[in-house]
Amino acid sequence: MKPMFNLLFAASLLYSCSGTTTDQDNSKTKTADASFDVSKVRQSIEATNKRFSDAVVSGDSATVVSLYHSDAEVYPPNMPADKKTLMGTMASSIPKSGIKTFSLHTGNVTGNEEQVVETGTFEMGDGSKTIEKGKYIVVWKPENGDWKLWRDIWNSDNAPTPAAK
Repeated sequence: MKPMFNLLFAASLLYSCSGTTTDQDNSKTKTADASFDVSKVRQSIEATNKRFSDAVVSGDSATVVSLYHSDAEVYPPNMPADKKTLMGTMASSIPKSGIKTFSLHTGNVTGNEEQVVETGTFEMGDGSKTIEKGKYIVVWKPENGDWKLWRDIWNSDNAPTPAAK
C-alpha cells in the first residue's frame, strides 16, 4: 500500500508542478504557452485595482461591480459568501462611513492564461490616519478580453472588537 501511495503522491506532485513555474522574483511565469507573460497581467491588475479603489472612495458601485467577472463570488469577513452584488452595496456605503482613502498594494501574482492569483494588502483611511488595513487574495479570470475579479476574499489586520461583557 505504501509504494502505491508514494507513486500517487509523486504523480500528483509532478502534475501540479507541470505547466507553470515561477522565477525567484515572481515577475514572470513560464507556461507551456510561451506567449503568456504574468508581468503584463500584473500591470492590468494594478490598473484595475486603481479603478476599483477610486470607485470605492467615490461610492461608484456600478464601476466596482463591472470589474468583477460575471460568475464572481466574494468572501467578506464575518459574512456569508455572496455573488458580486454585495460589493455594489459595500461600495456605495463606504464613503458614508468617512473613508476618504483606499489603496490596494499588489504583492505576488502567479498563474497562467486561464487564471491568476493575486495576494496583496489594503489600507483605508479618513484622510489623516489609517482606519483599516488588511490583506486579500483575488483569483482573476479573463472575460471579454479583460482580467476580472472572479473570487475575492479579504480580512483585517486589526484586532477583533472584544465581546460585550
